[in-house]
Amino acid sequence: MQLDDSVQYELIISEPGYDSWMATNSKPEWYHEKAYYRNWNNTYTIEFNSRVRQTNSGHPFDEIINYDPQVDYGLDIDYRLYWYFKYIEHKYNTKLHISSR
Repeated sequence: MQLDDSVQYELIISEPGYDSWMATNSKPEWYHEKAYYRNWNNTYTIEFNSRVRQTNSGHPFDEIINYDPQVDYGLDIDYRLYWYFKYIEHKYNTKLHISSR
């Protein structure tokens, strides 16, 4: 018998409107390389979690996102998480990272 060592990850986004917003605003998954999504997800997660830790930060900053940049979550998870952060920026008119680019 061969054991399956693969781990599967699931991203659950319960933010109302995310799916329809993503369907009309996101670029195709292949538009960026996986490393691009992972790099931005790490940056966004740090800022997002910082806001969660602030007192009275409120929704949507009410739960820590456990994202480890050393873990390979797969392209689909990284892609969807990246667009979740973009959705948060759009819906709540906030920036999770000030880019100098």
